[in-house]
Amino acid sequence: MSPDELARLVDATRDGTIALEDAERLAAAIRAGGEESGRIVRELQFGGILAQALQGADDEAFARSFKERLAAEREETSFLRAFEGRRRALPKKSNARSWGVPAAFAAGILFAILVYLVATSGSAPTSPQKIATAPSVPAPDTEPGPRETPSVPREEPRPIDVPKRDEAPRETPKPPPDPVTPVPPPAPEEKPVPRDEKPSPAPEKETRVAMATVLSVQGEVLRLEGNARTPLAGGQGLVAAQGVETGPKGAAVLSFADGTRLELGPETIVREIVDRKGRRVAVAKGVVTAQVAKQPADAPMIFATPHGEARVLGTALRLEVDAQTRLEVTEGKVRLTRIGGKSADVAAGSFASCGPGLEPVARPVHPEEIVLLPRDAKLVGDEWRIVADRNASSGAALEVAKAPFKPIDHVDKRPAYAIFTFWASAETEYRLWLRSTSLATGDKWLREMVTLEPQNCTMSAKSPFFGAMPTTAFVFTGLASWAGYGWSSGPFDESKPEAAPLTVKFKTTGFQTLRVFTGHPSIRIDSVWLSARQATRPAAKSFPPPEGR
Repeated sequence: MSPDELARLVDATRDGTIALEDAERLAAAIRAGGEESGRIVRELQFGGILAQALQGADDEAFARSFKERLAAEREETSFLRAFEGRRRALPKKSNARSWGVPAAFAAGILFAILVYLVATSGSAPTSPQKIATAPSVPAPDTEPGPRETPSVPREEPRPIDVPKRDEAPRETPKPPPDPVTPVPPPAPEEKPVPRDEKPSPAPEKETRVAMATVLSVQGEVLRLEGNARTPLAGGQGLVAAQGVETGPKGAAVLSFADGTRLELGPETIVREIVDRKGRRVAVAKGVVTAQVAKQPADAPMIFATPHGEARVLGTALRLEVDAQTRLEVTEGKVRLTRIGGKSADVAAGSFASCGPGLEPVARPVHPEEIVLLPRDAKLVGDEWRIVADRNASSGAALEVAKAPFKPIDHVDKRPAYAIFTFWASAETEYRLWLRSTSLATGDKWLREMVTLEPQNCTMSAKSPFFGAMPTTAFVFTGLASWAGYGWSSGPFDESKPEAAPLTVKFKTTGFQTLRVFTGHPSIRIDSVWLSARQATRPAAKSFPPPEGR
């Protein structure tokens, strides 16, 4: 067979268009052996026929299929006898365009090639480690010509089931490959998950549980979270680390799951509400009234302010935060602790305050005696100073440093003063006493005046120095009428030392303010005493009562 003829037959075999006669010629050439048979085998092997047979199967599957094929033919004297039997059973047609016939012959040619390779090399073309265990197959008879019929009866070769021209070919079922679980490639920038390990579950998203519910709001009320401020409406919840701010005419009522209730007054800021082994409410300023349900002993409710904290186990209280923190208790008991300072247990009906330089002391809610000392004053401007004075009741006194204004100058335009902040009851009428002295010499009319202005109150008399101007400021006179410290109330007249004192009644219960303005130089003030009991002028050398301090 010429090389061109051989190339034509091999190409027809690849394309599946080989005619029956050509297939017989090609099979005969293979049986003949020799150099031409080897060339045909190599052409078919390298041309992809063998690769197609092996495609999609692993070594083990290929060996299993090959052994099953050999077992089916094990009663034959040779594999080529079965091939001849199948060939004789086929109808001889010159037109082999139907792909079923060429496919059957191609399969026969393929198995002939495999038998040839096994016979010549002793192993399968692929995966020698697994195919080597297959049983050996006798080499095909290379003698051309007809074969003798054996004397021993044998079963006739099974014809190949060739599909009809109009039918789709039936493929020989292949044994399914062993199931292999595919391992997906690792995602970018992620470590691959081992097949025998379950991936770690994704972390659960943090759930922010509501700490409190807003029962009602009035006016402007905002929700605080970090630096953000958003409107807050009734029915909404506050989660951990959120707070509330009320406007000048705002108010809000908060409720907790255990029945605790907070009422926030105008201009109140609650920075945050958190639960850290007990509920913690951070109050920056304003007024908070609380009805606190009974709390666990190891998880109290704490109200934290810039000045201290109030620890509550279950009570009713009112907290007011301004320049100081004032705690008022109506039920139970609360411990008020100043930051870096002392503590005071405040029982029902009592209050205590703490702040810069002020340690908490429990006192009645509606005090009858209020004593303001120099240490309690906040100095604005440079007209007052605090000096040591062993004759003063507290060892210190307020002293005029300079007096550039006249006593009759209206206080609303005065830039310098000393201011006191204190708690007073609207239910009590207080008599206003001043303990003072003048150190200046010369004309006493130029060294005897100082102005006191209690705010948010009504006065029993109006100061004659301010005429019809609407003010509660009152000019105290007569401070140079005695040597050393003495008591006076309003205008002091030496001819009428027992005149009725000036009285003050505040409009609301709560924190009050009183401002003191300079009049004449060298004035010293020992204390200001608001008393519900002291109706007559105290003795000059007497001190104010300690319970009011």
